[in-house]
Amino acid sequence: MPATAPKPGLVLLVVSTAAFLASLDTFIVTIAFPGIRAAFPGDGLATLSWVLNGYTVLFAACLAPAGRLADRYGRKRLFLIGVAVFTLASAACAAAPSIPVLIAFRAVQAAGAALVMPTSLALLLTAFPPHRRPVAVGVWASVGAAGT
Repeated sequence: MPATAPKPGLVLLVVSTAAFLASLDTFIVTIAFPGIRAAFPGDGLATLSWVLNGYTVLFAACLAPAGRLADRYGRKRLFLIGVAVFTLASAACAAAPSIPVLIAFRAVQAAGAALVMPTSLALLLTAFPPHRRPVAVGVWASVGAAGT
C-alpha cells in the first residue's frame, strides 16, 4: 500500500517546531550562564564562553554539508536523525558533569540542529504547492526567528 502524503499543515507544525528549538538553543545558553557558572565555579568565563561559541561555530559550519547529505540520503531521514541527535544531546547537556563535557555535548547538539534546519525547509517546500509556499516559508522563518 503506498504511503500517503503528509498533510501540509502538520508538516509546517513539525518542521517549524524543530526550527524553533534549533534556533532557540543557539542563544538560550546566555540566559543560563549565571546558573552554569554557579554549577561549575572552577571554570573561567573564557572556558564558559565555549558553551555558546562551540555550538554557534559548529552549527554554522555544518549547515551546508547537512543539506548536501540530505540531498544524498533523504531529507526526511536526515531530519529525523537530526531531531534525534539534537534531542539526545540536549538531555546529555542537562546531565553534563563538567564544562568540557557540556561543550562536547553542545557540539553534538549543534550537529543535530544543523541537520534539522536545511531538511526542515526542504520538507516544507515539498509539502506545499508552489502558490502556498511563500506563506508557509514565512511562517517557518518567523517561528525560527522567534526562537532566536
